[in-house]
Parts: sequence; structure tokens; C-alpha cells
Amino acid sequence: MTNPMSRRTVATRVLVSFGVTLLAFAVTASWSVAAQRRTAADSEELAKGYLPVALKIGQLRATQATLATLIDGLPHDRDPVSARLLLGTLASARHAKFLEANAAIAELGQVGTPEGRPDFGGDLAAIQGDVETDKPALDRLLAATFDADEDTFNREIVQVGAVEHSADKRLHALADRVSVSMDTLSNAAKVREARSVWALVGLTVLTLGVGVFVSLLVRRLLAPLGHVTERARAVAQGDLTPRDVRPGDDEIAELAATFEDMVGAVARARTEALSNERLAAIGKMAAHVTHEIRNPLSSIGLNVELLEEELAALVVDGSAAGGTSRTPNDGSAAGGTSRTPNDGSAAGGTSRTPNVDTGARGLLTAISREVGRLEQLSEEYLRVARLPSPRMEAEDVAALVRDVISFTNKEMERAQCVVNVTVDGGATGKVPPALFDEAQLRQALLNLLRNARESMPKGGVIDAGVRAEGMSVVVTVDDRGSGISEDVRARIFDPFFSTKGEGTGLGLAITRQIVEAHGGTISCAAREGGGTSFRIALPIAPARAK
Repeated sequence: MTNPMSRRTVATRVLVSFGVTLLAFAVTASWSVAAQRRTAADSEELAKGYLPVALKIGQLRATQATLATLIDGLPHDRDPVSARLLLGTLASARHAKFLEANAAIAELGQVGTPEGRPDFGGDLAAIQGDVETDKPALDRLLAATFDADEDTFNREIVQVGAVEHSADKRLHALADRVSVSMDTLSNAAKVREARSVWALVGLTVLTLGVGVFVSLLVRRLLAPLGHVTERARAVAQGDLTPRDVRPGDDEIAELAATFEDMVGAVARARTEALSNERLAAIGKMAAHVTHEIRNPLSSIGLNVELLEEELAALVVDGSAAGGTSRTPNDGSAAGGTSRTPNDGSAAGGTSRTPNVDTGARGLLTAISREVGRLEQLSEEYLRVARLPSPRMEAEDVAALVRDVISFTNKEMERAQCVVNVTVDGGATGKVPPALFDEAQLRQALLNLLRNARESMPKGGVIDAGVRAEGMSVVVTVDDRGSGISEDVRARIFDPFFSTKGEGTGLGLAITRQIVEAHGGTISCAAREGGGTSFRIALPIAPARAK
């Protein structure tokens, strides 16, 4: 039997199946959430980080380009006052743009993943440092716009122009690097998004597959319940034939097996109930019929005995008269004249009494035999009708078996049968006592032994055994006859069923009735090697009854 602790229950299997489904769904959902969060992080990095940086650097670059262009046009500018004012304004605006760009780069460092990102802040600081360092040269250039010294003006403008154009180029390069980083991030985000979409599709398909598999698995696990329901309907309609159960290690398989065991038990109980009802009906009928025929049979038997006595007296009297026959109790005439009734006495005093004796005795013997047989049948019917409740006592079954076999020794010898007895007491060496009614169990054993003897008309060996088996004492009686077919074995304990030409067919029915009244079981099976084996199992007597 399956260990309940190691048995995988249906509830556990269903729970595990739905756990797998939930796990697949959780993985899919987690992956989807992670992908969404990564996409959101990329979007945030672009929107809150790179775009402000790119915008501020673009503005700074525009201011720087304007400033560099204005410086290039100073030699040709005829209004030095306006040029000076414009250069001052652009220089102040550039300083503000540097601050804004630095703030945007600092904000970029707070979002996204800074690992592997170019050092935009360092590059911008280097450019700003060069520009701020060149501020005195710019002031000298502005001052030189009012001087007439053209050489000084040209020298300053060359120096300042070189710094400003260099700053413009470096800002252009910085803007390009920011743009490249944005493109790289955007492309990576697109690739991740595509991968996330395909991964999400794959995980969704996997989740659906797991769900379908789990649904089929649960359906397969619960399918036996439908079979049990169908069997219950069939049993309710009267189908009490046990069916084979598909093996399994869960409680549904155990339920199906238990249900089929119950069906078998119900079928056996129904068969036993029908048999008991038949026996009860037979008993009532037998009691009535036997009561009606026993008195006439007794009168017939008594009259046969009287006829035998009168016939014997007639023979004796005829022999004593020297050949002249007389019939006693016939009112003989005086003078010694004798009459033999119904014998047609011959003249000359010759007696025919011996012929009458021989024929009459044969008829009376036949009548007596038939009367005896009818009385025996009536007694057997009465045993069925009036089998008393057993008076149970704790006794040694092996001793009773030996006693019954000893009682049947002469009977077995005449039939050329030998009975071998085997007693197996197991480890204790002694068969435990059982509760039984000695007279009734003796009758049951006699029936089995005589049944075994009759199955071997030419004689043979009968094996009788007594052994302890679990909580029962088992008695077996095996013959080595021609055996019994399976369909006959199924009916062998039915009342009036017999495979012999003579007999009432009640012997084994009475035997089963006795055994079941003792709380035991009796069965019939084919003996290995030929013949038939009968098995009686009686409960072991409880300790208080020993």
C-alpha cells in the first residue's frame, strides 16, 4: 500500500501546477515591468539629461559663434562704440550660458547610468577656463578699438580671435559628442525595446503554454473522478461486477480502488443475502415437509419391522411342522390342520415358505432401505432448517481435525483413501485456539472430508492442514481428484447444487452456513497439480476467551 506520507495528493499536484503557472506569469510580469522601467529610465535620461545639455550647449555654441564672428568683423566696423557694447553683452551672455550648461551637465549626472558616459563637464570646464583666461585680452581688444594704433589692435584681435574660434570649435566638438551619446542611448533603447518586445512575446507564449499544459494536467488528474461517477451510476443501476482500476498514487486512485472493493463487498453481501434467503425459504419448506412425512415414515418403518418379524416367525413355524406350513396369529384350526395365507400350499403337505421368505425379505429390505434414505434426507433438511446458533468456546482446532480424521479412518480405508495431516504452528510451534462450536465444526469437516473422498472413486491421498495465518486459524482439505471447473466452483456452495448423481446438494451449503455463523470464511480453489482445495479461516480467539 502507498505510504500516505509519500503519496502525492491531487490537491498538492493541482497547487504545484497553478504555482508553476503563477511563476511563469510572475516571470513574464517582472520582465515586462523591468523592460518598462528600463525604457522609462532611458526616456528620462534623454528628456531630463541629454536634451537640456544639448540645448544649453547649442545655445552656448550659438553665442560663442556670434562672438567669434563679431570679433572677425571688428577691423571693418566703423562704429567702435556699438561693437564694444555688443561684445560686452555677448561676453556676459556667454558666461551665463556656461553656467546654464554646467547646471544641465550636473543634472545629467543625476539621471541614467553615468558609467561609460563621456566627461562632458570636464570638457566644458576646460573650454570655459580658456575663455575666462582670455578675458583680459578681450578687454584690451575693446580698449584698442578707440586707439589709433593699428598694430596693437591687429595684434590683440588676432590673439582674441584665435581663442574665440578655438572655443567655438571645441564647443562644436562637445555638441557633436553629446549628439553621438544621445544617438547611442536612443539606439540602445530601441534595441532593448525590440528585445523586450520579443522577450515579452516569448514569455507570453510560454505562459500560455504553461497554462494550457497545467489545464490539461489538472483535467487528466481529475478525469478519474468522472470514471468513479460513471461507476457509481452503473452500480446504482445494478451493475455489481468489480472492475479493474487504473493504478495511481493519489487519493482519487485510492478512492476508485476503495469504491471497487466496496462494490465487490456489496456483491458478495448481496449473494450471501440471497443465499441466506434461499436457505431460510428452504428451511421453512423443509421443516413443513419433513414434519408432514416423518410420521408416515415412522409408521411405514414400524410396519416393515413387524412384517419382518412375522415373516421370520412364519419361517420358523414352517420348519418345525415337518413340512406343513403354518402362519402364526391366524387362528389355527383344531386337529393340527395348518393354513398358510396367500401361499397356494401344494397337496401332500409340501411347504413353499422358503420361497415366500426369500422374495418377501428382498422387498422388505428394499422398503427399509428407501425408508432409511427418506429419513436421512428429512434429517438433512431439518439441519438446514434448524441449524442452531453456535455455542462458541476457545478450543484447539488441530485437535478437532485429528479427532475427525481418526473417526473417518475406517470409512477412508474402505474407499482406499489416505488422509495426511499437517499442523504448522509457525514460530510458536503451536496453532492458537479459535472460537468454535465443536459439534457444528465437526459436521463441516466431515462434509469436506467425505466430499474429498467422493471426488476420488478409485482412492487416493487427501491432504488436511491446520496453520496460523494472520489473525485466523486456517484449515485446508485438498483432494487429488479430477478437479472442478471454474464455473462449477462459482456455484458449489449453492443449495441443491451437486455434481454427483446422488445427494441433496446441501452438504457444502450447510458447511458454508456453519463457517459463516462462526464469523469465518470458506473458499474453493483449484489445487496445484490437480484436484480441489477447500479452505476454512476461523478468527483466533481473543485473549480473554482463551
